[in-house]
Amino acid sequence: MTSVDFLPEGRDNILYRELDDGCIVYDAESNQGHILNITAAYIWNCCDGHHSIESIARDLQGLFSLNFEEALKHVESTIAQFQESRLLSNLTARPSNRT
Repeated sequence: MTSVDFLPEGRDNILYRELDDGCIVYDAESNQGHILNITAAYIWNCCDGHHSIESIARDLQGLFSLNFEEALKHVESTIAQFQESRLLSNLTARPSNRT
């Protein structure tokens, strides 16, 4: 499970093409394309190094009328797939105000 405080960031050399019902991301380095559904495409667009896993899940919760736990599971699963496919440059911890 990925910490909700991490800030996923897509690699700079990934090509992106938006579709009506999602998107295609293409990794020229591995010569592999990935077709993402609308939910995964939304998550991909949030992987900019500025959105935490938690904030992406909260946005997804509102956009798709999910409860937070469901949304968080979707985000964590999708981020794990992005990592496995080597589409992310890193996961950067953000300073936390939690005690």
